Amino acid sequence: MRTVFVVGAGASIEFKGNGSMPIGSQLAIQIESLLDEDIHEQRMGGSGPISRALMQHGGMVSLHVAAMMRIRQSIQSKNSVDDFINEWSDFPKLPEVAKLCIAECILRAEGNSLLANLNGDGYNDAAVLRTLRETWLGQLVRLINPNVPRRDVAGSLSGVAFVTFNYDRCIEMFLYSHFVSTLALSQEQAIAALQSIPVHHVYGSLGKLGQIASNGVVFGAERSAGYASRDIKTYCEKIGSDQQKAIYDEIAKADRIVMLGCAYHAQNLDLLFGSAPRIGKKVWGTAVNLPSRRVRAVEEYFGNAGADLALTGSGCAEMLTQWDEQIFDDDPV
Repeated sequence: MRTVFVVGAGASIEFKGNGSMPIGSQLAIQIESLLDEDIHEQRMGGSGPISRALMQHGGMVSLHVAAMMRIRQSIQSKNSVDDFINEWSDFPKLPEVAKLCIAECILRAEGNSLLANLNGDGYNDAAVLRTLRETWLGQLVRLINPNVPRRDVAGSLSGVAFVTFNYDRCIEMFLYSHFVSTLALSQEQAIAALQSIPVHHVYGSLGKLGQIASNGVVFGAERSAGYASRDIKTYCEKIGSDQQKAIYDEIAKADRIVMLGCAYHAQNLDLLFGSAPRIGKKVWGTAVNLPSRRVRAVEEYFGNAGADLALTGSGCAEMLTQWDEQIFDDDPV
């Protein structure tokens, strides 16, 4: 059985620790605060995190400062940061500065998350992973392919793939640490195991994990926004045809689809299933805090596409607990 887990912004919140993975208006508020910090430092003769990133990667000019001010003054005009960037894409340097802000905010969120306490020390990492046992990822690694021993990593996680709309690397960080600490794999074995699991970041990510790649960005690293922003796209930008095909193929091969923390935006559904979807398979999904009108639209969408939809208002971990036998069984009903 092949299972694709489609991961939205709500799914990363389970790993938030002392902060939160910012989504929607939360991200806009954090960007506004970040630019307040940066502009204040500039006025005091110093440099803030965005200014430093610009100076480290090509230099900062007056157009960058103007873009910071425009973002600071206007970002609350839209519900979505992506929509804001799209609307102001003609303002010089604004998309570049905005993506640096996004990268800085997500890196800070990674650094404040529970996953940031994983440092490669097997004994201490075990204590951190224990606190994450009942998260959706903690359940997944224990319950998927139930008839295969967990130490058979290739077998126990065979047929698992992820399509994520998030920039953070929570999935990769958790799996790598699980392989090293819980399953006692060497670093080389853990990297190979992680690379064997498809993880498609639809709109890019903060880069490869620095913990496993010399050209990557360490999870939650400080002063790394300039590197981390290079692969970020907004949902208003067209993704590459090869990436689009890879996502379509992944979904087409799936026997079951589990949608976690998704908002079911029309554009994202098109990226997953196409403009004239014929899904014809079992789909489970969370619908936390979705208005009833949106829930009805989601039900209608999947119903018209021939999917057997099970939707719940519970969170990601609660949903997997609620439907664990159906989602994780080798022969779901």
